Amino acid sequence: MILSRLSDKDLHLETQALVAQERKFLTKILHHLREIERRRLFSDFGCSSLFDYSVKMLGYSEGQSQRRIQAMRLMKEIPEIETKIEEGSLNLSNIAQAQSAFNEMKRQNKNQPVTNSKKRAVLSNLENISAREGQRRLLNMLPAATLPKERERDVGNDQTEIKFLVDETLKKKLEEIRSLLGAKGANLSYAELFSKMAEISLSQLKSKAFGKKRTQETSRPTPSKSIANSRSTSTLPMSALPTSAVEGKNGTSPNSRYISANIKHAIWQRDGGRCSRCH
Repeated sequence: MILSRLSDKDLHLETQALVAQERKFLTKILHHLREIERRRLFSDFGCSSLFDYSVKMLGYSEGQSQRRIQAMRLMKEIPEIETKIEEGSLNLSNIAQAQSAFNEMKRQNKNQPVTNSKKRAVLSNLENISAREGQRRLLNMLPAATLPKERERDVGNDQTEIKFLVDETLKKKLEEIRSLLGAKGANLSYAELFSKMAEISLSQLKSKAFGKKRTQETSRPTPSKSIANSRSTSTLPMSALPTSAVEGKNGTSPNSRYISANIKHAIWQRDGGRCSRCH
């Protein structure tokens, strides 16, 4: 069939038919996944779980596998959602989000599991809406169970992915900082914005800890040999410090418990801002 020869009406009707057929195939796949899990067939292929099998043997992405498995398990408990899936009123993303919320509620309230009637009520509020709107509604209905956890993972090339939630107050503060940075701030990504904020914060914190004059110096002489060789200990040689640092605050004795800004700064520079023992 040559699609370019189809009329607009025929193209539209045929696409609708294919989508309906796709949804029917989806529910069939969910039934197959359920039976594979029941038989533990995934172990015959050297897979540790149904999720592992879905990724390695069926070629789904991790997200696709997770959504289908979540939907399959919820369909087992609430069979009527199969019709909702075929009709298109419930999508996989909203079903998976709901099932994750139900599992979290079960974990938090072991003595009060979520009833099927409660699950049906929640699912009815997720019909015919987008995944983003579905997450918002879940947050209103089940706030404690649907908040994503803060997460950090290495992604290679010395990069780390960090995911966390921000409330409306913090988001407004970030946008205000972006505007204060002027034209450059408008085009900054969130990663670049946080990097710029970190630079400003570090500069201010160092000025507060060591004094503004020291932190503004653009060049600094190479640390003396006595300082370089003393990295294995936490005590900086007195000979390597300025006289004012050795004398202490207001001319106090070197034995005083007071640690001057000069000493703090010299040790910070010597050890690169890290603990000399554990780094």
